[in-house]
Amino acid sequence: MAFKKKTKEEIQAEIVQLTNNMNESIQTYSESPEKLKELLDFMSQFHKYSFRNQALIKSQFPGATCVGSFKAFSSLGFRIKKMDKSIGEKGIRIFKPREIIYYQKDNRWHLVSKATKEDAQAIKAGHLQTKKIVDFTMTTVFDISMTNASPEDVPELLPNKHENFANEGYLSEIYEALAYVGEERGISIDNAADFGIKIGLAKGMFIKDVAGEKYIAMNPTNTESENVAVLIHELAHAELHGNNVIAMDVDKEEYQAEMAAYVVAKHFGIDTEASSMRYIASWTKNGHSVEDSMELLTGVSKFSKKMIEKTSQILENTLEYANEQALDIEKSM
Repeated sequence: MAFKKKTKEEIQAEIVQLTNNMNESIQTYSESPEKLKELLDFMSQFHKYSFRNQALIKSQFPGATCVGSFKAFSSLGFRIKKMDKSIGEKGIRIFKPREIIYYQKDNRWHLVSKATKEDAQAIKAGHLQTKKIVDFTMTTVFDISMTNASPEDVPELLPNKHENFANEGYLSEIYEALAYVGEERGISIDNAADFGIKIGLAKGMFIKDVAGEKYIAMNPTNTESENVAVLIHELAHAELHGNNVIAMDVDKEEYQAEMAAYVVAKHFGIDTEASSMRYIASWTKNGHSVEDSMELLTGVSKFSKKMIEKTSQILENTLEYANEQALDIEKSM
């Protein structure tokens, strides 16, 4: 990818075109019946957990979608990845029903599993009374994100699925440039585990603590292209919503943050259009909950323009330096 530097006027025209096109598209966005059926068929393969276990799963791994045992995932052709405890990865603990059978002999109840051969024969013949008791033990289950399933292995509509966005390269350089911009603005950016927090399947999270310190926690399981889009999304939250005295409605915040992520990512050759459209349409009920979209887009436009210009300058300097280093190495050979 060759970074062709655009004028401020060209950047502004690009932002207006992209935001207007996206704003129009979300008005008529709907999922195809085929994609919905694919999602339902896929989800039907997973166990339906009790309310108590659902609460346990949610508390340990927020956003979990497809949860199953080691055996269940093996039957689907997936294997559980090795857990990286350094970033807080571990299985999800839930209750598992266990049936225990007792038999009565000499006015006492005994475990059938420990019955003598003679007693076992008497039980089988129906000569000894038995009873079943169900209690619970703990077992470990896993979310599909903990397996080797790739984004291509799961339905397009699966909530929180990871994405491999089409791109024109230089993803690590773009990410580092964006991170530099964020840190210049006083925002600490790192993996969630390094901040000592759990974000489950959330791909990123902007946090402002009581002391006013700002953080962006990233999910270490994100794909490289996803990381760039997510960081832009969270930087938009920090810039547009991090200093609000009166909180904006969440649907409007998400509208602005994802619209900005789409615009800035697109400028740098990363195509999030399908994912961004689905996200914005879902949060805003196809745009109907953001009647003041033109006012909201003004904020998106200002943020996107500043982010594109600053990031482009850093990228230009980075790539120019890399080229000079490469030439120096060639000359010394």
